[in-house]
Amino acid sequence: MNFIEYASKAQEELNKEKYLVEQESQRVAERDSAISRRADGLDARESEIAKKEAELQAKEASLNSWEVAKKKEEEVQRMFDEAVALNKQAGEKAKQARFDLDEARAKIQEMEKREIKQSERESNYREEIKAEFMNRFMGVK
Repeated sequence: MNFIEYASKAQEELNKEKYLVEQESQRVAERDSAISRRADGLDARESEIAKKEAELQAKEASLNSWEVAKKKEEEVQRMFDEAVALNKQAGEKAKQARFDLDEARAKIQEMEKREIKQSERESNYREEIKAEFMNRFMGVK
């Protein structure tokens, strides 16, 4: 093989790697976007739960009789338990979203490292070809 064939082959390999990196970057970006949307939804839900909890506390304060207060207290407790359960679920989902995001970032870093290694291999390959060409040109074998 001559220099042009080596360079062509190296360029093809680099183009394939770049394409794969681009595809993975798009996948990671889509996943990151989905995670962000999920986190935004969880934040809104948590805010809604906090609002409902505040409303229930305001209703409880306005009650006059012990019996009505007791019924409202039971209702507030039930809703609080639901809110705690929903908050727990939101926390778990947010934790999973953070985990997914960290995992995606790790994959991106790994891909960047592979791209750097590929670039170094290409550079080394070019240097070897250049040295071989110079050796042949100068008559050194």
